[in-house]
Amino acid sequence: MSIPGNSSAKPMCRLINANRKKRFDIFVIIFSPFSDWSIHINKPVYSIDGKRLGLLRKTSSDYMIITGDLINLSRYFVPKSMAESAIKGGIKLSITIPK
Repeated sequence: MSIPGNSSAKPMCRLINANRKKRFDIFVIIFSPFSDWSIHINKPVYSIDGKRLGLLRKTSSDYMIITGDLINLSRYFVPKSMAESAIKGGIKLSITIPK
């Protein structure tokens, strides 16, 4: 048995009821908010201390490119591994950017 749309998913364990007529497959699906980076383009990016760094403009295979707003013209190349969580309306990094 497999999950519809995911042919590579394997059951984590199988339970068989007492009369052994039915088998129940239990799946654990782990959702990563960073599995599809395109949904985060043009969203704000914040440092661990809550400072807004700019907007996520582009991603490469290993890095995200963050550019500042009209006032802050900085550009940051940050490894994708530094993305800690997807918060409401943006991305929170696990680092802070020194001035």
